Amino acid sequence: MKSNRNPHVIGDQVQVSAKAYPQWVIVDRAGTDEESIVNDFFTFEAAKSYVEEFSYDFEGLVIMRRREDGVLTTEY
Repeated sequence: MKSNRNPHVIGDQVQVSAKAYPQWVIVDRAGTDEESIVNDFFTFEAAKSYVEEFSYDFEGLVIMRRREDGVLTTEY
């Protein structure tokens, strides 16, 4: 059995270093009793494009980041 010293390669497969969960979350009416998650994305660019395209359909969309512990934050 060969020793694999590269932590990003498992056998013949390359391990993806991206987060295993969508880190960017679109929230409508953030901070209110009617707050709701609209969609989530793996990249900030995709989340930003969504807001630009669909913001007229909602009251007030914001992009939030989902931390590893699941908490949503606007600090990123």
